[in-house]
Amino acid sequence: MRRLILFSLLVPSSVLLLWWIAYRSYAPERWALPDSSFSEEEFSVRAADAIELPGTLTVPGSATVPNAVIVLVPDEGLDRDWNSPGVAFRTGERLATVLAGHHGDVVLRYDQRGTGATRASDRSVMDLELRISDLALVLQHARARFPEQDPVVLAQGSGCILALAARAMHRIRLGGLVLTGCNERGSHLDQWGESLFTRMEERGVPTETIVQARQEWRTYRENGQIATDEALTAPDIVAFRNTVRHLQSADMRAFRETADRLNFSDLLNQALAAGTPVLHLVGALDREASPNDGETDKGDSYRYATVPEMGHFLKRRQTPGENLPQLVWERLNPFTELSPDFLEMLYDWLDRQEPQARFLILRDVPA
Repeated sequence: MRRLILFSLLVPSSVLLLWWIAYRSYAPERWALPDSSFSEEEFSVRAADAIELPGTLTVPGSATVPNAVIVLVPDEGLDRDWNSPGVAFRTGERLATVLAGHHGDVVLRYDQRGTGATRASDRSVMDLELRISDLALVLQHARARFPEQDPVVLAQGSGCILALAARAMHRIRLGGLVLTGCNERGSHLDQWGESLFTRMEERGVPTETIVQARQEWRTYRENGQIATDEALTAPDIVAFRNTVRHLQSADMRAFRETADRLNFSDLLNQALAAGTPVLHLVGALDREASPNDGETDKGDSYRYATVPEMGHFLKRRQTPGENLPQLVWERLNPFTELSPDFLEMLYDWLDRQEPQARFLILRDVPA
């Protein structure tokens, strides 16, 4: 009997331990990579307000000439590995490994302020101009470390607007922009509002409630008015109004004004006018960035494509998630591979860019 009890305790404990190890470290892509295919080292950038932004540099193991120098910029609230507090999505870590090990790229990824190992105030986390400045400093670090090549930015979700704004506001010459999980919906504030409705849909909020929230958002955007009649109002509408009231508060003024000023389409057109090549990819199963939003014909330097069977976190999906638990599970599942179609499109686009320095030798520049 004691053995049976012990066995019944050990089996689930062992299963949980194996799952935890897989959750934290397993990646399907690594099986095809020898240990010598890449190496990693830490770096740090001091931000304009003197906080440290730590990051990881992933370098190809054998190539002396990297195919590209790429800086990864994830969605808001995600760290260098594209994890949120207590939840390991690990897309950034896995993407860096694949790009360095399979494609011979140098990859820099960093903890955005308020994530990972950074120490930043809540107010500075919501300061868009500081976050744009942070990215500009990381790009300058990349250029100092690899001066012969213009860095390429691979941005996802709200990271897209940061990448576009950093190029424009800090006059940074880029080797290219890869925009994923984002689309043209006007200003960043408009996209911020759309994210509220996406969260409501994922939580299973009734359609009529979301329609009402959208109407109230349009009214707020037109005249700044927030409805106050909360008697017999659905709890989700009350929560939505409280979120908009917080947006309207004095503490959020800087974010609100900057977000309203940053227009995705305008910044994208400016990048193209400056000669920056742009690859714009949206997953066919991405609920946060519907395919075919906006104009897709912008000239030879702009390529837009819908990636089949890909969700918001660049992982392969067979079907669209029906609810929030399904979506979270798909993003957490360590056995879900990065979208092969996405990687193929990315590699093809990178290979088509004009090499700037085939004579480049990696230098020992202090991090």
